[in-house]
Amino acid sequence: MRIIKRPRKNCRSDNDEDYGARLVDMLSRRGHVLPALSVLLACVLISGCSFLKSGANSPETLPPIAEEKVCGVVPNKTLRERLSLEVVKYHYDNSSSGESFSCMLLVNTRGGVSHVMTIEYQPEKATQLSDITDRYRSFSPLSIKGKEGGSGWVKDDYTNLFWLYPNDHLLVLYVFEERFGDEGISGNLKAGLPGFFEELINDIPSYNREAGSIPFTSVPSKDAT
Repeated sequence: MRIIKRPRKNCRSDNDEDYGARLVDMLSRRGHVLPALSVLLACVLISGCSFLKSGANSPETLPPIAEEKVCGVVPNKTLRERLSLEVVKYHYDNSSSGESFSCMLLVNTRGGVSHVMTIEYQPEKATQLSDITDRYRSFSPLSIKGKEGGSGWVKDDYTNLFWLYPNDHLLVLYVFEERFGDEGISGNLKAGLPGFFEELINDIPSYNREAGSIPFTSVPSKDAT
């Protein structure tokens, strides 16, 4: 797998570094982190450009982002109407030459619970689920109506969804509560995630090819927050 390197940010704090290191370790041990996404997590969290600040910039106080597409391609309307999620912050990058795309969203439910959602697309020489994660026994096949070619799987608690394309690319969606270590998600999210994931399956490969090179981008920007 090709690893896309992100520029390091000079905005580190000891708390951010500790939280980021623990989060990357937690996700890696549970088989959720692809190499490129691990680098994005490190840039966002370990380098101090943290999603999860307290006070004036905490998730609960940030206004919803009104853009039609977040991370360039993710449908904000679907997040609002199908999943009842409001995006308040996101980071992403894209490499057409590297055939990879990474996105991290901070979202709030209407009940005020903050979640982090990560989306990763990149080359993957795999033929079966056990080639992708050692947690494969906790997954079930995911079928997309009318979708020919490719294979999909969904974790039993719906926190993780995989799609392996016929051209040896892998799309991964992962959702967890922003409170460290709490991975439970609501029934409303579970019901809506497969349909949302289907949109990503259809849209992200073409976006990755056509969008060119997009360096690490944060919305709202650090200066704006």
